[in-house]
Amino acid sequence: IQSIYAAGLNLEDCARIVKPDPEAVERRLRAVTLDLNRVIRDVRNFIVRLEQAPLSGEEFKNVLHSVALTVGESHATRIELNIDDVVAARLRSSQTTHLLHIAREAASNSVRHGAARTLTFFLNRCASGIHFEVADDGTGFDPSDDNRKGRGLRNIAARASQMDALLRIESRPGQGTRTILEIPDDKKP
Repeated sequence: IQSIYAAGLNLEDCARIVKPDPEAVERRLRAVTLDLNRVIRDVRNFIVRLEQAPLSGEEFKNVLHSVALTVGESHATRIELNIDDVVAARLRSSQTTHLLHIAREAASNSVRHGAARTLTFFLNRCASGIHFEVADDGTGFDPSDDNRKGRGLRNIAARASQMDALLRIESRPGQGTRTILEIPDDKKP
C-alpha cells in the first residue's frame, strides 16, 4: 500500500511539472511504471502464498480486514468485522481464497457503485454450515435488473458455485446491499 501511495504522489507531481519539464515527467512516468509493476508482482506472490497455506481464524480476519481497507481506503469507508475465529479456522484453504476474492469483489462494488460508507463482514455458523456475508449501507440496486449485472457479480457467482455455496444478493434502491453465501461445512462436528 505504501508503494502504491508513493506511485500516486509521483503521478501527482508529474501533473505539476508536465509543462515546465516534459523530459522529467517522462523519466518519472517510466520509474512509476516500474514501481507499479513491482508492486503487482508482490501482490501476486502474496496471493499465491495465501492460496497455498490455510489461514487460522485470526489470520483470516486480518487478511479480510486488509482486503477491505485496500478497497475502501480512498473513500474513508468504515469497516466492521464480525468473524467467528473458530468457524474461520474450519475453512479449507480453497474456501478461504474464494471468500477473500468474493469479499474484495463485493466490497469494491459496494464502494465504487453503491457509494457505501460502511462495510460489514460476517462469518459464522448457520444451519447448513457456514454463513458468510458482506453488507453495506450504499445506494443499493435492483438485483433483477439484468442491465446491472456486471462482471463482478458473475465472478462472485462463479466462486460461490465452485464452493457449492448458496449465493443470495439482497438489495433494493436506497437500502444497501447484502451478498450472502451459505457454504456447506464438510467438517461438521
